[in-house]
Amino acid sequence: MEVETSPSDPDHSITKTTVRLKPTTTLTLLSEAGEVIEKQGDEALLGFITANKQALASYLNQRFKPMYRWDFHGLKGFLDRIRLKGKYPLYTAQKHVIGAVTRAFQSRDSLLLVGQMGTGKTAMGGTAAIALASQVVEAMQGQMADDQVILIVAPPHLVEKWKRELHSISPQVYIQRLDRHEEVKSFMSKASRLGPGIAKIGLMKRDMTKLGTGRDTAIVWRQKGVALWRRDEPTPEGYEPHQRIQRQRIPLCPHCGTLVMQERKGVCSPATESWLTSGKRVCENCQTPLWQETRDRGSQPAPGQKYPSKNPRYRLDEYLKRCYPHRVYLLIWDEVHEAQHGDTGNGEAFNRLAGLSQKVLAMTGTPFNGRASSIFNLEYALNPRIRQRYNWGGASRLNRKTHGSRKFQVIQEENSKQRGRAESRWVSDMGVREQVIEERPTYDSASGVYTGTTTYERPYEEAPGISPLLVAELLDHAIFFSLGDLGKALPQFEEIAVPKSIGGVYAHAAWECTRLKAAALRCSGPYRGITYRKSSPPLYRDGLSADRQPGLSL
Repeated sequence: MEVETSPSDPDHSITKTTVRLKPTTTLTLLSEAGEVIEKQGDEALLGFITANKQALASYLNQRFKPMYRWDFHGLKGFLDRIRLKGKYPLYTAQKHVIGAVTRAFQSRDSLLLVGQMGTGKTAMGGTAAIALASQVVEAMQGQMADDQVILIVAPPHLVEKWKRELHSISPQVYIQRLDRHEEVKSFMSKASRLGPGIAKIGLMKRDMTKLGTGRDTAIVWRQKGVALWRRDEPTPEGYEPHQRIQRQRIPLCPHCGTLVMQERKGVCSPATESWLTSGKRVCENCQTPLWQETRDRGSQPAPGQKYPSKNPRYRLDEYLKRCYPHRVYLLIWDEVHEAQHGDTGNGEAFNRLAGLSQKVLAMTGTPFNGRASSIFNLEYALNPRIRQRYNWGGASRLNRKTHGSRKFQVIQEENSKQRGRAESRWVSDMGVREQVIEERPTYDSASGVYTGTTTYERPYEEAPGISPLLVAELLDHAIFFSLGDLGKALPQFEEIAVPKSIGGVYAHAAWECTRLKAAALRCSGPYRGITYRKSSPPLYRDGLSADRQPGLSL
């Protein structure tokens, strides 16, 4: 609870009460004397695990059989021959991670590799991909078809690094960079001719998976006469009698001819062109899309030419889904935390490519930002249990069309998109929510007399924090790898703030900013008419700091 006091009214303060909701862990223990002991909270659970970690580890080793047996999954000879950049072998810990990845893919379709920066996620992911595609893993031979490929999606600045690392791991691989759908077509065509035993890898920039051609409205515009006043009414002031009928431009659906309406502040009116172009609109009557793809300026015919010089840009995830839905065996998505929101272009592309791939390896160093909602989209794509518990239905569902009926299908409300509700239930189970309740003093607007206190309840919002249940949900398909696991003596890391005076081009920029502010004050406001003395910019040479602070004087 917080209390804020207003300087103008110290007798009546504002009280803010924060209500926080989070799952609570209750641990029930039975002592040797038969006494029941209950411990609540995350701190109690952590203290119990820390105090009894040896007994718990011994119990787990006796009762549970680990999936990976620390035997490199039969890849020791293959991993020992790898030399990064021609001379650097893999660390033993990295070899174990690669063996664990290939072993996990034997039983699961999706994995999350969480590795700190500098642990070599590129080398480990690329080695695992080449081992699977080259049929080196004996337990998984025959699972990958001869014409299937591996797709690696990485940030733009890491694509060339991936290419160098893959060639360093094994020169007997076919790698092609995929920036346009023509390159995807040629890559798939050549991959089907290379045959088995050769790793066929396509490298894609993350941004190219979501970037497509332009979009334009698909609307039939008609002119319609609208009467401003009735015929038997007098002509309003400011109008002439011949101005009673005004021509209005209205939008019509190109399929059913229905007038397209737009709702603004509870009032329905004919849709405007700006509203139609601001999103992908759909006709409410026949569910026909009111938009269409269009060529951008670079793919339009030049003046005097009949045909364009190149094809329009096409979203690669859409192209793969339509033309090659069964050709992707393994998808590796680097820095997958940038696709953590499903309503963004990156999140949509990740979900689409993960849905058409047989195996998925998502790699990141920061799986979430401290809030449970930031990992919901990743878990929805990687974890089948999440799709069953928090299923949000996908696209809108239409009712069944009756044979012979001329009525248009309508959206079924119970099966429409419910992503927000599913994510809200996920946050309630795995995260923390809080609500702020304010109690403010109220006064009469006429007399200014204090009349009482008004309570304002804000809606629940997500707060930083997660439940231990989220960690338990991740364990069976996630691999965590840190720099300390490499077993190397690393230097101590320390951040030291060093003060630096403004100099060089920065001093000139500060002087220019001050000059612009002074010009703005001189042109408007209460400072109009004040005369400023003009000062020269600070002198600097070879990036050295100025002798005096830049500025303008009155």
